[in-house]
Amino acid sequence: MAKKLPGLTVLELRALKPREDGKEFEVRDEAITGGYVCVRKSGRLSYVLRFRVGGVSKKLTVGAFNPDDGGLKKVRDEARLAQVTLSAARRGVGADPASLKQAQRRAAEEAVEQARIAELATRKNTFGSVCKEYFDDADVRALRPVTLRERRRQVDKELVSWRDKPITEITKQDVRDLLRRIAADRPIMANRTHATASHIFRWAVENDHIATNPMQGLRRPLKEETPRDRTLSDDELVAVWRAAGTLDTPWSQFFKLSILTGARKSELALATWSEFDLDAGIWKLPAARSKNKQAIERPLAPMTVELLRSLPRIAGVSFIFGNACTAVQRAKSRLDDATGPLSAPWVVHDLRRVFATNMQRLHVPQEVTERLLAHKTDSQTGVSGIYSRYTFASEMAEAANKWANRVAQITREPEPTATTGNVVSFGGRRT
Repeated sequence: MAKKLPGLTVLELRALKPREDGKEFEVRDEAITGGYVCVRKSGRLSYVLRFRVGGVSKKLTVGAFNPDDGGLKKVRDEARLAQVTLSAARRGVGADPASLKQAQRRAAEEAVEQARIAELATRKNTFGSVCKEYFDDADVRALRPVTLRERRRQVDKELVSWRDKPITEITKQDVRDLLRRIAADRPIMANRTHATASHIFRWAVENDHIATNPMQGLRRPLKEETPRDRTLSDDELVAVWRAAGTLDTPWSQFFKLSILTGARKSELALATWSEFDLDAGIWKLPAARSKNKQAIERPLAPMTVELLRSLPRIAGVSFIFGNACTAVQRAKSRLDDATGPLSAPWVVHDLRRVFATNMQRLHVPQEVTERLLAHKTDSQTGVSGIYSRYTFASEMAEAANKWANRVAQITREPEPTATTGNVVSFGGRRT
């Protein structure tokens, strides 16, 4: 009798059921190196391949399957083909399978988008075509990069239902209905979308695309925006730090650097190696990437430098995290799962408040804290800004070291071993 191949059996796959908490989980398939069966919350099974290329962890979703119709053999065969591509990529021939699949998906999406644009070429003055002209305007392109990026996102996500509609047919009621739908569960975003749409329609009036502004007289959905005051206690910060240690690279370093530097999400997500002098322990944030349009030199504590050195350097890639980290919210969801329940929900930006609050606890002067946070202080404006050129470099370095020492002190217990995901062991090898 022939010896059975190791790996999951159809009987074992049939026994897999979704978790009661609704979380997805993975089961190792020993038949394929790096192969896992992912059990979705719907009960559907997907096959994934996990691997590393250039020090970076990656995941390829091979596809969904039904073990009862021979689907397991099919996805295993596809996974083996992907491993051939991976082997070639490791020898410097071609892209790895995950990058190749992503490129193919983007090419397909681009083809669909180009077909849509071609189909709409004969239609004039749609909201989408007006927005294209809006973003090509020199004054609009001069907006801060983070503002421009967020407006593009809102046009693509929040205002997408108007894309193919003639802008002249968008009524005040259309605007009111859309903002109400957003405000139902995202009131702050409704206000931001109101501001973006107002600017676009005002520009459209000025450039003769419409005669009247449909937003004229429409107030923001949320009249009063309550400033966030959430900060994290020491115990909560320790829980977040340790949970970050269980995430893959680069997200483990991303969240820990957010804690240590007090930097904004966008500052970290788009950081490039050219901005850092690790030997000198300095992060030189250029004015073009700073919210207040001023360059800042952030001193880095040794603990922070070591975190940066732990990031893999990829030839030809300038971003410190391998690419622009645009999936922060998805990574934050994974971090929340690993952290467990805290006293109240929190967002990544709250870590800046943690940073500022602890600077006060460490008796760091407010002037120094504001500079570390890249806030524009009174001494940097008006006459003071012209004549007072003191940089507070030594004071900032001392404060950064104090905070890193404090973080090291409260997180002194060993961190969990980093994993590649939510993996469940399914026993040993079978014969």
